[in-house]
Amino acid sequence: MNESRKVKYTRKVIKQSFLSLLMERPIGKITVAEICKLADVHRGTFYQHYHDVYHLLEVIEEELYKQFEEMLPILENSMTSITSVAVTLIYNEQDVCRAILGEHGDTRFLQRVLNLCRQSSYNSYAKIGINEKDSQVIYTFVTSGCVGIILSWVNTGFKESPDVVMSYIERLTQSGMSDFMNK
Repeated sequence: MNESRKVKYTRKVIKQSFLSLLMERPIGKITVAEICKLADVHRGTFYQHYHDVYHLLEVIEEELYKQFEEMLPILENSMTSITSVAVTLIYNEQDVCRAILGEHGDTRFLQRVLNLCRQSSYNSYAKIGINEKDSQVIYTFVTSGCVGIILSWVNTGFKESPDVVMSYIERLTQSGMSDFMNK
């Protein structure tokens, strides 16, 4: 029991140290030595858990990805609920998401999440009579806008609440710019 807590703590400080460095510079410029110094652990301890910095990033991303994956089946298969879950999860995992989705993060991770949601979205579009070709165009348009808003939110330090971010996404998705224009 005690060792399990110690292992969890060690992994946690290694991850936190890595994420703080990833917010400062690209992964290619981060060394195991820097992570260990910041985490106050020996290099050997790092290598007991991870092969290298790329493996550490992969583990962190996989943990976050699994959270997205676990939430997908419980959704109502609508783009709004998928986006709502994504916004909430990103908000709850701010440190991880700020590093992964930030300037020096891994854009492939975001693509994996979008691919995970793609079929679920297509299914919800089909239920309301939208054909496959149109579904692809709609999905591309909507996700591009959602991703833009979410990345802006992450990169400006989560200044708005998840509800405000979702309100923007929902209004733009459902009404376009007309909802924001003076009538």
